[in-house]
Amino acid sequence: MGAGSFGQEHRLKAANSTWTRATLLTAGEFSGNQKWDLMVRWSDGELDNYVGTSASALGAEARIQNPNGLGTHNAVMTTGNFTADHRTDDLVVRWSDGETTMYADTGKNTLGTEQNLVPHA
Repeated sequence: MGAGSFGQEHRLKAANSTWTRATLLTAGEFSGNQKWDLMVRWSDGELDNYVGTSASALGAEARIQNPNGLGTHNAVMTTGNFTADHRTDDLVVRWSDGETTMYADTGKNTLGTEQNLVPHA
């Protein structure tokens, strides 16, 4: 691969209209199985975790939140290892009003403990 390239592309799922509704993506190790999971926020506020996603396949879907109005205000989403469990399972969300929240120790199908990091503007 040359400088400035993304590397090899891997198709995880055949193209379909569902994925045009995906607004935010982040990867983490939410399920505790030492494999990467793909977290997807959909345009209707639904939040799903695709457990065990790899370069060859999209993982099994685990619902975290049903469609909801609050989820549609999720502007930025990322994952890190900010707690003592040594897993990349802490979901950080910046909301449309500037508030930033961490969901510490997010699981396979549940949000972690909510911690306000930055109050809304």
